[in-house]
Amino acid sequence: GFLGFIAEVQVFMGLWQAAELAWWYPYIAIVSVLGIIGTAAYMLRFIRFVFFGELKEAYAKIPPVSALDKVVIALLSLILIVGGLFPTTVTTLVKSGVSSALTLLGGA
Repeated sequence: GFLGFIAEVQVFMGLWQAAELAWWYPYIAIVSVLGIIGTAAYMLRFIRFVFFGELKEAYAKIPPVSALDKVVIALLSLILIVGGLFPTTVTTLVKSGVSSALTLLGGA
């Protein structure tokens, strides 16, 4: 439910529905989905080592995270999660910017 998920789904669905334009579009969508799955697996492995791995002695002297840092991380995470659960809040902002750019460039 993060913010980029809705954009990825829209791209994959568009590729799949545009199969009549080029026969290879669904194959590109499948390879892309496999890439996203591989990236997610890599990121989960990375998060496991960074947050749940053993602390090296070289980093033992780093001070703990302050309360202000925790608040900032929580707020940024909340924005990402809310944007992923309610994507229309973000897509309306993006749509207004894209439509003005398209008008400027003479697009649809």
